[in-house]
Amino acid sequence: MEKHSLELGGLRGILKITTSSKANYFNTQPSHRLIASKAEELGLTKHVLPIFPSDPAAKNRYLFVDGKLCALPTNAWSMFKKLPPFTKPLITSLWKEPFHRRSNEQDESIYSFVSRRLGPEFADIAIDALCRGIFAGDCRKLSVQACFPPLYEMEKKYGSLIAGAVFGFKDPKVEATGLVRRAIEDKWASWSLSRGLQQLTDAMAASIQNTKEGEIRLDTKVTSLKRNQNGKIIVSTPSDSIEASLVISAVYSKGKTKTALLIL
Repeated sequence: MEKHSLELGGLRGILKITTSSKANYFNTQPSHRLIASKAEELGLTKHVLPIFPSDPAAKNRYLFVDGKLCALPTNAWSMFKKLPPFTKPLITSLWKEPFHRRSNEQDESIYSFVSRRLGPEFADIAIDALCRGIFAGDCRKLSVQACFPPLYEMEKKYGSLIAGAVFGFKDPKVEATGLVRRAIEDKWASWSLSRGLQQLTDAMAASIQNTKEGEIRLDTKVTSLKRNQNGKIIVSTPSDSIEASLVISAVYSKGKTKTALLIL
C-alpha cells in the first residue's frame, strides 16, 4: 500500500494516518505549487492572499545581526556591493562556487555544505538565521540531505549549485489548473492565507477527520514505544495501544514537553 506523510503544525498529540492509496496529502519538502494545489483542494481559494514581486514583502529581506536590521540584496546589482553584516560582496562567494569540488560524503550538515560551497561567512550569518527560522534548529546539526534535498542533488548531479539551478532544478510536476495556473500567470512571488498558514493545517486536520483517512488525538500521553516480534512499533497510551509501521516524533521547538507523533 502507498504510504503518505503529513506534517501538521499547531497540533499536539497523536496523528494516525491510514496508509491508503486514496490518500492525497503532499509529502515533505513540498514546493509552493504543491501547497497551493492542496489549499485549493481544501476549499481555501477565497482566503488566499497573493504576494507579487513588486510588493515590499517580496522585495525586502532583512537579517537582525548585533542589534541591527541589515537589508539583504534585492537585485543583481546589489550583489556587487558590500552590504552589512557581510564583509565582502556576495558575488565573491557565488562566482567561486562552481569551482569547488563536490563532496564524497554520503551526507553532511547544512553548515558544512554551505560553508564549503559558499564560504563560512555566508553559512554563519545567512544560513544560520535561515535554519533557525525554518527549523528552529542549529544548521551545524541539521542534515542537508534531509532538510534541503534539492541542494544536495544539485551538487551530486551537476557538481555545482549554480549549474544545478540553471540546468537541472525543476519544481515537482503539478497540474497547472485553478489556483496554480493563476499563480503562474500572475507571477506570484509567494502567498499566504487571510488567517495565516495555521488555517492550512487546520483545514488539513479537518479533512483527515472528515474523510476518515486517519485519526487525530490531541493532548494524548504516550507512555511507551516498543517494537514487537514482527518488527512493528507498539505505541502505548493510557487508554489503548496502536500498532504502527513507522513513528515520527516532532518535538515542539520551545521545549520537550509537547510532541506530535505521526504514526503510519
